[in-house]
Amino acid sequence: MSPLRARVLGLLLLTIPVGIAPSACAQTVPAPREHRPAAKLDFGNTYGVIVGVLHWEEKSLTPYSTVKRKDQELYDALRRRGVPADHLALLLDEKATLANIRQALQKMAASAKPESTLIFYYAGHGWRTGKNDTAFANYDYRSKNPEQTAFAVSEITATLKARFKGKRVLLFADCCHSGGLGQVAQHLAQAQFQAAALTSADALCVSTNNWTFTQTLVDGFQGEPYLDDNGDGTITLAELAGEVSLAMQFREQQRSGHVLAGMSGAYCLAPVNGGKKLPATLQGPFAVKEFVAVRAGATQRTGRILDRRNDLYTVEFFTYNDKQVSQLPATALSKIKYRIYKVGDTVTLTQPGMPRARVVEVSGAFHRVAFPGQPLRGEEWVLSDRIVDDPRTAAEVEWKGQWYPAIVLKKEGARYFIHYLGHEESWNEWVEKDRIRFPGEVRNPFGVRDVPDPTGEDIKQFAAQTKLPGGPKDKNAAQWVQKETAGKADSLEGDWSGRWDSGSGTATIKVVKDRIYVLYTDTRGDLKGKTWLLEAVRVGKHQLMGRWAQVGNPDDSGPYVGLIVDPERIDGTWGGDARWDFRRKLKK
Repeated sequence: MSPLRARVLGLLLLTIPVGIAPSACAQTVPAPREHRPAAKLDFGNTYGVIVGVLHWEEKSLTPYSTVKRKDQELYDALRRRGVPADHLALLLDEKATLANIRQALQKMAASAKPESTLIFYYAGHGWRTGKNDTAFANYDYRSKNPEQTAFAVSEITATLKARFKGKRVLLFADCCHSGGLGQVAQHLAQAQFQAAALTSADALCVSTNNWTFTQTLVDGFQGEPYLDDNGDGTITLAELAGEVSLAMQFREQQRSGHVLAGMSGAYCLAPVNGGKKLPATLQGPFAVKEFVAVRAGATQRTGRILDRRNDLYTVEFFTYNDKQVSQLPATALSKIKYRIYKVGDTVTLTQPGMPRARVVEVSGAFHRVAFPGQPLRGEEWVLSDRIVDDPRTAAEVEWKGQWYPAIVLKKEGARYFIHYLGHEESWNEWVEKDRIRFPGEVRNPFGVRDVPDPTGEDIKQFAAQTKLPGGPKDKNAAQWVQKETAGKADSLEGDWSGRWDSGSGTATIKVVKDRIYVLYTDTRGDLKGKTWLLEAVRVGKHQLMGRWAQVGNPDDSGPYVGLIVDPERIDGTWGGDARWDFRRKLKK
């Protein structure tokens, strides 16, 4: 495992206490709990729809492994707790069609009795629709027609308002932009239901691919003792939300979502199962349930302290779909600390090529940052390990063939003493010039300014929702280039022609390792004489995804998806129906 783990950051509506020392963020137990639950979940009078989609008919969506899937475990946990089989609909993969989801939700809503609770859960892919709504990808979703083929969460509101005769609704989702369910909870509360939404990410943000959120949800309904903060023998909604908040922050480096709409945090979800309780205190520098950075050989992971015996700490790790426990000495563990910036600070994020950002809100250890002049990027929440204090010291350092964000602590001649961002000081090292590069040193072979973050999450989202059909009927199918150029059929490198809605021009393509660079200049049209750089990577054998930016005007930038149809044809789009195609005619 490489020394830095990739991370995708999300957003959280559940607030971690803001009064944290500016130099570090203590791992605070979220908001005080009411000692006695105001009410408790009656499993016998509970109805639910559990939807999990890990692969789709739409091949542009990333599939996930089905081994030890947690959506099934959530269903099993509810059944063991006493929810009748005919009160639960389980729709996994091929069964999770749009029609089946709608039918199951309507059926469970209509079957519910007074005072009953309805649970809705989804795992898979989610996105914002641009209409103040969120959509979840059902199995038969089609990117060519997303509005008619995806499940919009606003349907939950409409269906329950029309059919649900029960009292409360619990909404859960484990996917990007899952916090859109918070708006559903608020709308249901306006219709006099009690509602709560607990999600892996906020409505505006992406989520990681791991099962961390759903694993925590399963633990809550199973009544795992570690969630019982006040030791009263019950797991409350606030206790589960607090645990989700910590798990997503420390294990996944993202903010989760939490909205209470007419419900109390003291609402009891499950009794504790009687399993082994954690000790109240431990000797030594680390506390029970504290998250720690763990270094072992060439790996670094985030673990959680469960116990200490014979000078060894019991540390629990979450993997993609499982839990692992190791016995480790204190010397292998490090405290996790965060720096807190102020609202108004201008900061640079760790990803090379990222535009400068401005801190617009601080909540706990998270900073909500905005990117001036970058409307496609929107805003996101970041921890301080993704912020570089002084952009002049930002760098990338090579380690075992891969490049990682770092800062330079000191320089002696041609050597640099660096710190890997997000890692403990024990990883600091001296590197020579051949292992370090700085933001001013461009990646592209044309010597112009690099495009920012060419494989960012917004690009991945755009690529997942965009599909180019190719084929002989496409507008780029007919050969429209007359002049032959030199090149090889097994390589994209060479001279091309390009055209888009506003004009046409010439292009040069160069390939550097896994990157494809296109320098395109308009020779006709409204933007004649202007040049753009496109940086893209291959997705599979034929698809390209990346970002473009106008040379000399980095604010003119956007996403790109291309389809390599053959050695002389690349179909492409930069959004909606806006095409950007390339053509060439190879010498025979």
